[in-house]
Amino acid sequence: MLIFAFLVFAALVLHSSSNVCNIPVVVYYGPSAINYRVTVNNMTTSGRLVSGGAEDMDYDRFSRRLFSYVSGNVYSIEQDGSDLRDIAAAGNVERFTVDGRNNIIYYINDLTDTVYKFNMTNSVETDLGIRAKGIDMDSVNNYLVIVNTGSGSNIERYNVETEMLDVIKSGGDFPQDVSVDADNGVVYWVDVIDDGSTFKVMRTSYAGETKDLNITYPDTIEIALDELYLYVLVVSNETIYKYKKSTWEQMGSIVVPSGTSGIEVAFGEYQS
Repeated sequence: MLIFAFLVFAALVLHSSSNVCNIPVVVYYGPSAINYRVTVNNMTTSGRLVSGGAEDMDYDRFSRRLFSYVSGNVYSIEQDGSDLRDIAAAGNVERFTVDGRNNIIYYINDLTDTVYKFNMTNSVETDLGIRAKGIDMDSVNNYLVIVNTGSGSNIERYNVETEMLDVIKSGGDFPQDVSVDADNGVVYWVDVIDDGSTFKVMRTSYAGETKDLNITYPDTIEIALDELYLYVLVVSNETIYKYKKSTWEQMGSIVVPSGTSGIEVAFGEYQS
């Protein structure tokens, strides 16, 4: 089990005003560590969030909690690392995402690539009959966005209310990691080309318009985003590159510890 240490993000909540905004907290993780980096009023704070690691993580914007998967268990914590909750035992999880509005975890089984739905209220697990490589939750519009490998690697939306699928982008590429900008109806995804020697970041709107962002790396990458920036973790370089979404200009980088394999963005509240 993870043993979580409590720490406080500097100045995330001040009570001098009613003006509240969301501050992105970049969380990067691997099997042995979960770390964070946050900037408030031009002051950057970084460090280790908890004493253990994670194989995969997700931020639920509804509960404002971080979820982690490690050693066959799903946990959730507050953004400061406190209030550890053991959510469920789940084996062979490759990727997962959280629908906090409906208290559901969706995950991909790494042996079968099958998507499962786990109800955190009653612990009932359901096989959705969908095979996938990438998965992310749009909790604003109630969509589960997936890379459906059973339909030629289409990028599709699964309506969690009607249980219907519709195609956002037809196959022909090899998408893997997906990250949803729910507020703008856009999916960012990683296209793997040249037999796995090139990794390219793409963007597809819910209307079906796809754009090559000209962000390419020769090794495995993971992506995450906030309102203004896209973050690209180049695993072999142990570096996160930050791109401005309005211009796609690179705005800097973060060197991360050896063994870092994933990235997530959470949002803390800041009152100015």
